[in-house]
Amino acid sequence: MTAADTIIVYLIAVTLILNISLVAGLLLNSFRNRKARGIKAELQTISVLVSL
Repeated sequence: MTAADTIIVYLIAVTLILNISLVAGLLLNSFRNRKARGIKAELQTISVLVSL
């Protein structure tokens, strides 16, 4: 692998990790706020997941 290949793989890995952590945070927030906001929060979370 050349240096460019290594950088590309690294960037892809970082992007995936950030997306996973973002989704995990959204899921945690939807579980915490389920009583407060109800179904609306879950629908927003699902739409964000689909857009990823």
